Amino acid sequence: MIQKIYAGDRSMSIPQISEFTIRRHANAKSFQRGEAYYNAGAVNAVIQRGHLLQADVVGTETRPYHVSLNFDSSGLTSVKCTCAYDYEGWCKHIVATMLVCARNPENIEQRPTLEELLNRLNYIEIQRLLQELVAEYPPLIEAIDRHVSWMTNPADNQTTIKSVRRNTLDPAPFRRQVRQILKDTVRYFEEGYEEDPIGEDLLSVVQTAVDFSERGEGENAIAILEAITST
Repeated sequence: MIQKIYAGDRSMSIPQISEFTIRRHANAKSFQRGEAYYNAGAVNAVIQRGHLLQADVVGTETRPYHVSLNFDSSGLTSVKCTCAYDYEGWCKHIVATMLVCARNPENIEQRPTLEELLNRLNYIEIQRLLQELVAEYPPLIEAIDRHVSWMTNPADNQTTIKSVRRNTLDPAPFRRQVRQILKDTVRYFEEGYEEDPIGEDLLSVVQTAVDFSERGEGENAIAILEAITST
């Protein structure tokens, strides 16, 4: 089944996805659980933006798991899920999302890409948008500052990075956080929960280290990773 969307004079279609393909990429247990999630309506919504498909799948945790599928004219290029599954093939959340694409492509919500959204705005509106986003997500100003510097003064990039004052991060709060994650994991196993929090929760701590690294603060990123391993 192929679903097409039209944006201006461009047309875009999702790859043809069959249940045979899904079974080939997932083991029997993951497919069975994924189909149960699909039948239970655990896939909140599948949204397509250009060559990207995204879905939130309700699982055993408080927050839904986020599934993203990237594709091009040759087919799927990457498939990711925020769950901790690290075994053979696709996890049940990916399977459930894929089954929606295969069985109910008409339920895929078609939304504009970032480029298309920005093309609707003029210069003043884009400025207002950025100001409102920074007001809602204050750390965004640092990313904007960094990228504007790179775009306007590429030759001074390395000098600017070296001259930025670094604040030494206190790893103690991260050690406490990791220690609590480990305690919760033991409790989950003892109480017989199907899934444990260690994968997703630890990944969120690791992501904090990644964020520091991407901002050029490698020392702080290493401090967080050392806090994880030492704990």
